Amino acid sequence: MNAYKKGVLLTDNKKDTAAFAAILARKLYGRTFKPKPENVTKMYPDYMLRKDRDKLANRLGKAMKLLEDKQDDDLELEFVKMARNVITYGAWFFLVNVKLVKARAGKNGDESHVGVNDNGLHIISTQTRKVKTFQFEEFIPSGDPKNPTVLKVETRNAAFLIESPFVRFLKKILTKFHPSFEFSSQPKPVATSLSI
Repeated sequence: MNAYKKGVLLTDNKKDTAAFAAILARKLYGRTFKPKPENVTKMYPDYMLRKDRDKLANRLGKAMKLLEDKQDDDLELEFVKMARNVITYGAWFFLVNVKLVKARAGKNGDESHVGVNDNGLHIISTQTRKVKTFQFEEFIPSGDPKNPTVLKVETRNAAFLIESPFVRFLKKILTKFHPSFEFSSQPKPVATSLSI
């Protein structure tokens, strides 16, 4: 549930988002919780609170009615079942700065959450909440021996620089999921093409 509140368990479906919020409301406040625009702040991720809170409260109320017959013990299982269908489920996320390699000079990049799970690498913009997902065979990561806080990710259409003190953890996780990714102190020869 922390990933949902943090805003990295994203779904395109408003109904699913409301169901996540309803399960969280039941877990925190029980069956007596009455959704109102002023009390939805603890049920939705911060990025959603920029939207119309009346609509959020209305959707939450409808979703809570659908859960009335469910026992409290069943709610966590329901949450996990729904979450497993979200592509970012189970990913380890880090707050980083992401820059396009060919971005205009002076552009600082975008603050993003970058995570890895068995589906691949996910980049979620903190401003737009858009998710870019790259399966392991769709990108080539490389480290900079002189700067351990930078990870370069090359895809078929673009190259990104990921900057963060957490890059060393990101490299370890990438290697666990895809052992062919190696990050040594010696630069590796660059692949001539991506097999996408």
